[in-house]
Amino acid sequence: MMKNVLIFICTIILLSSCDNTPERPEPVMTQAQHDKVNQETAVIQAQKAAQAAQATSMGVGLHYSCPNHPASGGDTQGTCSICGNAFVHNQAYHNTTTADATATPPGAEPPINASGVYHYTCPNGHSGGSGSADSCGECGATRVHNQAYHDTSGASPTAAATPPAAEPPINAAGVYHYTCPNGHSGGSGSADSCGECGATRVHNQAYHN
Repeated sequence: MMKNVLIFICTIILLSSCDNTPERPEPVMTQAQHDKVNQETAVIQAQKAAQAAQATSMGVGLHYSCPNHPASGGDTQGTCSICGNAFVHNQAYHNTTTADATATPPGAEPPINASGVYHYTCPNGHSGGSGSADSCGECGATRVHNQAYHDTSGASPTAAATPPAAEPPINAAGVYHYTCPNGHSGGSGSADSCGECGATRVHNQAYHN
């Protein structure tokens, strides 16, 4: 009996001492430490933004530049010395931020060079062209950059070059330039509507044969 009483008393004492043990405080970051971390993060973000802005501003002046490294490029097509990717044409090279839209920026390139080659031409081979990636007047496709525009050696570009004459709707063999996709007779010189079914006429390659 006495043994059981002693065991009971020891158990009570042990539990009481455990309850009085102070809890270990959780680690807490001070306000000064918070401020230091936030300051360091802001400095890093500012440095990254400045580097990106510098690379972008450097890339704007390049005719061809790397899609991954805008500061890497040149006046002709090539490959990036950093990642090996092929340079792409930089449209920003031709853009102007001049307030007066009618003024010609220094060094601006005309739509046609001295040899009569357009800067941008139709990807479907239609005649004519322009000085920017606008739409083809015949098929509506977006004109693409024409590298041959820059390949003319010793040429001095001039905006006074005269574009080639428009092609007639029917060639010497009596073939229409554009015909109805549904086979209706007749045709025209552009992608207008068929007079019989209203379908948009399509380009007829036989016209050029």
